[in-house]
Amino acid sequence: EDGNEIGFKVYFKTLHQSYEKYITRNSSGLVAAINIYVSNVISFLNLLLTFISSILLFLSVIITLLIIDGKLALSIGFIMGTAYLFIGYLVNAKLISNSRNINLQQIESTKIIQEGFGAYRDIVLENSQKFYLERFRRADFPLRKLIAQSNFLGAFPKFVLEALGISLISLIGLIS
Repeated sequence: EDGNEIGFKVYFKTLHQSYEKYITRNSSGLVAAINIYVSNVISFLNLLLTFISSILLFLSVIITLLIIDGKLALSIGFIMGTAYLFIGYLVNAKLISNSRNINLQQIESTKIIQEGFGAYRDIVLENSQKFYLERFRRADFPLRKLIAQSNFLGAFPKFVLEALGISLISLIGLIS
């Protein structure tokens, strides 16, 4: 939803600028800003948050495993790696499907943006920005939802297995 809001705000500002300013701009650059740059910003933020949490979790798991038992650490690593590959295999089909749907939604979003830019003069004269903004929101929201779902599915195996690994370590620590 946040990605949809960012894209909506960029499109909103574009449709509400003066006609004189609009005709001096490159519309393909605006299309790229709305579709590509917004997605890149969202992806970067997701990756940054995932990276920070992964580093913290990795350090705590490594220290705990080394304290408990090195051989046990290798065994758990093998089991976790195999489980990660298995879960990744199961999630892969949905990610491929989402990728195709994301492509279709991006085409639809781009088409709506270009229609709005092509009719810009009429939009300003008729004060019909709201209509075009609503069309954009309806087309862009499913796109952002698919991207978020794909991001979740891409990270899901990692988080499940990290939680399982921490639980295993805790259980082994209690037993030992």
